[in-house]
Amino acid sequence: MNLDTSKIDLTNTNQKIFAGILVVFALIFLWWALPPFIIILQNIWIAAALGLPLAVIIFNPMLFWNVFKQLSWNLTKGLISGDKLGYMYRYHDYLLGKIGKLEQSIVSVGGIKTKLTRKDGELKATI
Repeated sequence: MNLDTSKIDLTNTNQKIFAGILVVFALIFLWWALPPFIIILQNIWIAAALGLPLAVIIFNPMLFWNVFKQLSWNLTKGLISGDKLGYMYRYHDYLLGKIGKLEQSIVSVGGIKTKLTRKDGELKATI
């Protein structure tokens, strides 16, 4: 049985040229991409050492968040227990600042209330 392979290949010349160009681009890409890939494979243990903790963080973020929350709490507790009066004084300053901002807001809202009451009286008089 003798097969004529020219009838099996249904691509025209332009398609063959385009396929050849794609092969050339693939080879250029491999020439560009393989050296870094080889370096990565040579350092696969470093990649695994960095990737495994990252995978744990990605797949279990609440564990990571709770650990850092607990560390933050313990650090804050330790700092405050070392200088209780200093932190109480700073907290007192913080509260005084908040009270000052609240008083400013109350004055601002009172001004707006007075302005709106005046406009309400004008609208009632107009109606």
